[in-house]
Amino acid sequence: MCIGSRPARLLLAGLISLACVLCAVAARAVDTTPAAPAASPSAQQAAPAAPAPAAPAPAAAPKKTFSVKAEPPAGQAAAAAPASATKPAAKSTAKPAAAKSSAARPAAPPSAVAAPAPALDPGQGYIRPFPGSRQVARSNRNFDEYWMPLGKLAGESQADKVAVLEGRWIHGAYITPAGPSVAEVFRHYEQQIVKAGLQVEYTCKGVECGEGGRKTNGDWWWLSDNRRYLAARLPRPNGDLWVAVHVHAKGPTTAVEHEIDVVEVRPPVIPPPPRNEAEVATLEKELKANGRVVLHQIGFVEGKPGVLPQSEPVVKAIADLLTRDPDLKLSLVVHSDDAGSPKSSLDLTKKRAKEVVSLLTKKYGVRSGRVQPSGVGSLSPVTSNATEEGRAQNRRIELLPQGGSRSGGPSASVRR
Repeated sequence: MCIGSRPARLLLAGLISLACVLCAVAARAVDTTPAAPAASPSAQQAAPAAPAPAAPAPAAAPKKTFSVKAEPPAGQAAAAAPASATKPAAKSTAKPAAAKSSAARPAAPPSAVAAPAPALDPGQGYIRPFPGSRQVARSNRNFDEYWMPLGKLAGESQADKVAVLEGRWIHGAYITPAGPSVAEVFRHYEQQIVKAGLQVEYTCKGVECGEGGRKTNGDWWWLSDNRRYLAARLPRPNGDLWVAVHVHAKGPTTAVEHEIDVVEVRPPVIPPPPRNEAEVATLEKELKANGRVVLHQIGFVEGKPGVLPQSEPVVKAIADLLTRDPDLKLSLVVHSDDAGSPKSSLDLTKKRAKEVVSLLTKKYGVRSGRVQPSGVGSLSPVTSNATEEGRAQNRRIELLPQGGSRSGGPSASVRR
């Protein structure tokens, strides 16, 4: 086709318009895909660069304060730091105290844990051990004998002065790690002794304490400059309280050992004095309390009525009893065991009763008629005659107030 013809020119113009439309449609389709617009140079300067991934920022160092609480161990603190760094500090609203309360309190490091206090010994109600010491021995005996030196030791169980105490004994032994001196530990006990009101009976220092002790108890003191000792006493009505304190060490810088001994003295049980029938006070007391007096200390010649000479002090006491009370009249009744026949025992006890009354009248001036003799043989035993002890109890003399006598106990008012 000739281009210069008119139809040809029209066809060419249509093709060019169609191509333009197709290009515009294609360009519009490309514009619908999102793309980051190019920033202007000024905008690039204002916007900060995106931060590159980096390690979490370290937690801020806590502010130092005085507190009795222990700091957490280093391992636990390091493990807790990354967790707290995952959140921006600007958005954190929780207070540090609240955060601590929600978590378990970390344990203190071993070096910061204080040594546990030793268990209280019963004797520590009086004297407490040196702070920080460790108990290594303990004993508590309800009753024992304690050898307490009150003077310079001079060998086995020897000292210038000693107190042998009996009662409750409480012993405690302690050791204090190297640091405090013997003098410091001893001063601690001295102050407690004074505060408790005890009186120091003896104290010594170094070689002045001597050398000795009781090897049988494993207690021996060698001569040493590193030794202090005191013995103190607190007077009490029911038994004194004694405290002995012994502080010593192997050297001036070694661990200090100290023993505390507390003795609660108990007065010895004093048995009642033996009954003495030769004392008029004994006869008078028993007559008033019991209404009669039972005598076992008047002896007779074997098989005869004669009174033995060693028995006369008792006979004299009967005379003194009657002298003290001129209105008193007594019945003197002699009893025997069943060793002989009933008839011979009855006759012998009657004769012996008359012999005692005769001695009262002739030798001690008791008026006739104030003592009525009587013998009943073995007819009134107080116990069985099967044993020697029983027979000895049945051989006796009884003094009873006669009817109308105003002295005596319950039976004195009985009228015959």
